[in-house]
Amino acid sequence: MKKYVCLLLVALLLLPLGCGKKRTKNASAAKTVLAESVTIDGAEARDEYAWYYHLQADGTAMLDCCVNLSISHTLVLPEKVDGHTVTALGRNAFRDEEYVMQMYTQSVTIPDCITRIEGNPFGKAGYGGIVVSDTHPTLEIQDGALFDKREKRLIVAFAAAEGERIPEGTEIIEDYAFSRYKVYSWEITIPASVKTIGHNPFCRRGMKHITVAEGNPYFEMRDGFLFDKREQRLIIVEYDKYWEEINNRSRRREALVCEIPDGTKIIDDFAFYGLSEMWGNIAFSIPDSVKEIGVNPFWTNQCELSPGNTAFEITGGVLYSKADKRVICCSDYGEPTSLPAETEIIGDYASVWTEGDYAIPDNVKEIGTHAFYGTGEIVLPKSIRRIGTYSGCIIQNEKLVLPGNVIIASNAFGCSLTEIEIGDGDSILHSFMLEYASAADTMLKRVSIGKGETVIGCKAFGMCTAEFTVYRNSYAEQYAQESGLSYRYAD
Repeated sequence: MKKYVCLLLVALLLLPLGCGKKRTKNASAAKTVLAESVTIDGAEARDEYAWYYHLQADGTAMLDCCVNLSISHTLVLPEKVDGHTVTALGRNAFRDEEYVMQMYTQSVTIPDCITRIEGNPFGKAGYGGIVVSDTHPTLEIQDGALFDKREKRLIVAFAAAEGERIPEGTEIIEDYAFSRYKVYSWEITIPASVKTIGHNPFCRRGMKHITVAEGNPYFEMRDGFLFDKREQRLIIVEYDKYWEEINNRSRRREALVCEIPDGTKIIDDFAFYGLSEMWGNIAFSIPDSVKEIGVNPFWTNQCELSPGNTAFEITGGVLYSKADKRVICCSDYGEPTSLPAETEIIGDYASVWTEGDYAIPDNVKEIGTHAFYGTGEIVLPKSIRRIGTYSGCIIQNEKLVLPGNVIIASNAFGCSLTEIEIGDGDSILHSFMLEYASAADTMLKRVSIGKGETVIGCKAFGMCTAEFTVYRNSYAEQYAQESGLSYRYAD
């Protein structure tokens, strides 16, 4: 999807970063840099988080990316970075710290100076709540959800006492707005006031019954599917459509056939996830009209393409998007997946099955969240630039070599390593980078980090006692010092 590619480009643009806090630098508009000083509640804050930001046209700052440098149950967003007032929060600010946000963060406080929030930066993370003041000029909490008052925009719902409700008057519902882990409801109504719905707000869940209020000109329920009529976008399927049929077929152990309506142009992220969770044996038929498919809507179920569909291809159970060279999903669960040689993106939740020594195509730049399943030992190409949270990359080789200018999300690796080498460049190693740190930490003996400002999140290498090779006045040196690790200089 166009939006998916855009988000990838934004993430990759974070890589050519400015200098770290041990050096002097000048921020410029649209250039992402690492903050040297952070102000919270009028005072310079402790170094619990590293913030990347860029200057906007009016000279104020937008926060682009957060790296947790220590475990804190409360996150207070800064009022200033390097003396610049923070007025905006970028849509990818917490993208790669999902694990920490789920496991540790209980609340996020947004100061009054932050008046603009891009999309839903809080994504699918599972922290407890969001705090804004009663006098905040643009934001408010309403029915357990964060709202932009000016735009009548529901950004994210984080609590609900009696199920979910979209308040009357809401005009915009952001991506993944109702995907909280602690909230559940069987039914929901889309008010007549809603004009825009972002990527599947109910992702990774599902709804038994969805109602579109009478008088809404933009959305409709079409044979059990919620559609955006303008884009011909299939957002989600409701359980009610297949409830009786699922019960009948489960007794006969038959596959459920799901025919996507003709005329559908876009299939949204996780559109059939709830259905797949209820009944995992589904055969999807994708018509010629479909041109865009978001984050794995089909889980590990079988898909077939109409003969005239030229936007995608299916080979060996792999559904592949030609436009962005992205693996969407894999249906041959339990068999090693053969990926197209041209692949550049292994998408979020692609369900690629690995066994033995598993080599990724040489052109792959990004590995998404929960991309892999299985027990295969991943061989990474030099082209890699980002590895997502819970990617499922099991690395059991003795040595892991990564290029510079790479983003490694929290819990990216399950590994048993003795040595890690990261090349020259400005990389970001997010908190708890090694998923199975408690098992891996005793084996990791050497870590070498190349030239550049590589920021390292809290416990990125677990509780290891490895010797670090670092450059002077670098974040890697600071990490080793603060973690009490032995280190030596490469320069």
